Amino acid sequence: MMKKICLLAGLAFSLSFAACNDEPKLEKSEEVAVENQLSDDQKAMDSLEAAIMSQMDALNSDSAGTDTID
Repeated sequence: MMKKICLLAGLAFSLSFAACNDEPKLEKSEEVAVENQLSDDQKAMDSLEAAIMSQMDALNSDSAGTDTID
């Protein structure tokens, strides 16, 4: 039984590897375009993170004095 499972897993791995191996490669200009887009996306995410952190800091400083218990 274990032999059959190993054989089946090996077959599935081999087929998936063969299927993924024939993917077309990107041209140099396409690689550059992808890298530029990734860089732009990272800059946008960093900017968004900075804006969110700034808002959270402002919210924390605004509410720091209002949490008093009477």
